[in-house]
Amino acid sequence: MTFYDRGVPRPPLPDLILSGLALALTALLGLNEAERGLTWDGVLYVLLHLGLAATLALRTTRRRGSFVATYVLLAAMALLVWFAPVNHGVSPVILCAPAALYKVARHDPPAWG
Repeated sequence: MTFYDRGVPRPPLPDLILSGLALALTALLGLNEAERGLTWDGVLYVLLHLGLAATLALRTTRRRGSFVATYVLLAAMALLVWFAPVNHGVSPVILCAPAALYKVARHDPPAWG
């Protein structure tokens, strides 16, 4: 019995491509942080990017969970920007927020009716 035989749906190809692009960007950020020297804020920044890349892979199969995780991670990233001693800049990975919102708004049934 494999993992997919247990009823766990496989992520669609566009989600895997987006997640792969986010992982490539995370790898570049990780190399940049390692070159600059490992600091608490740099390591946390890379870990938050890893989490956001993972939520992109699950945005179709686990819509609400991915949506909540995306916005929690983005809130943590906002706190990091506020408290970090250096400016890390704006990352293109924040584009996973509208992607998660789109999936929930268009493809999830309303919870109240």
